[in-house]
Amino acid sequence: MFEFKGRRSKEILKASRVELCKSLKPLIIGGIIYFLVTLIYLLATKTYMGLWALLFFFVLAVLMGVIGFTSLLSKNSIDKLYENVKNDSVVIRVYNNRFIYQSKNQKYEYNISKITRIEDYGDYYAFSFKRWKHSGLICPKSWLCYGSIEEFENLFKNKLVDKTKNQNSK
Repeated sequence: MFEFKGRRSKEILKASRVELCKSLKPLIIGGIIYFLVTLIYLLATKTYMGLWALLFFFVLAVLMGVIGFTSLLSKNSIDKLYENVKNDSVVIRVYNNRFIYQSKNQKYEYNISKITRIEDYGDYYAFSFKRWKHSGLICPKSWLCYGSIEEFENLFKNKLVDKTKNQNSK
């Protein structure tokens, strides 16, 4: 059994937001492909009114995406979120092939086979799950209160990706 327990900091919230944005890449790429296929269809059938509507909604979607990403990562947004959760303790447990995340307002429980990868950033882990649901879950190594880092990494050695090498080369 492994147990991580602690309170969220601004740094953890920011890292969690960045991981969440990374997990949205497949959705964005799918949207672009859908747009291009629809555009080719409209051009091939010479449906120009539909083309203008498509371009309008594409521009609108891009603007909303830019506004959404900037607000998601803005310092002011993270400060407001931190004020809401600063006294909220988080417990993450791994035992009996179950992964359990629990805070004051949330509880998620998965079979550990649903974890697709765990990225090791040195000070914390970032978990990714099948269908990227709840990706962006950050777990600082300093929160470990039961079990050892070595045992944890050994349990997930096939899913663990070392990102500290990428950070050092930048």
